Amino acid sequence: MIKARIAVFWVVIALIGTSAAEVYRSVDEHGNPVFTGQPQPGSEKIEVQSTNIQSLPPARSVPIKSPPAQNATNRYQTLNILSPANDTTLRNTMELVIKVSISPVLLGQHSLVFLDNGKPLGEPSKNLSMLVKEPHRGAHLLQVKVVDTQGQTLMASETVTVHVHRTSVLRSRSP
Repeated sequence: MIKARIAVFWVVIALIGTSAAEVYRSVDEHGNPVFTGQPQPGSEKIEVQSTNIQSLPPARSVPIKSPPAQNATNRYQTLNILSPANDTTLRNTMELVIKVSISPVLLGQHSLVFLDNGKPLGEPSKNLSMLVKEPHRGAHLLQVKVVDTQGQTLMASETVTVHVHRTSVLRSRSP
């Protein structure tokens, strides 16, 4: 009996959804009400009221709040020279590649400056690596700095020492 009433309820809901359709009610041989869209012998037409429709208020725009500005000097968490490793010795090499990692990523207005013995290796750039051609013999103290557009240092890596050894052609060998 309950299943029949639930079924009738859904039929009525479905028929109400079609506002232009006519609804007829009749009772079957077991005494259950039957709702249809077609007239049946002994059925009566039911007046279906229009659906209650409410329009939503117009959507209002809500400004998106940007996160609070971070102090640029505190923005970066890590800045490391990945290679070469500290205290590396390079023998008879013609190139030295310096690779860097930074976290989080470099901001658009910031750049990296690669230093060799405190002197810049070229202009500030966005590249995370630097190629040094024909490094001189001796110790090289490598460091990388994050700088802003005015050249102010925001963060600096630890210094990495690299030793470059070259065989001299001027040195004669003993027989």
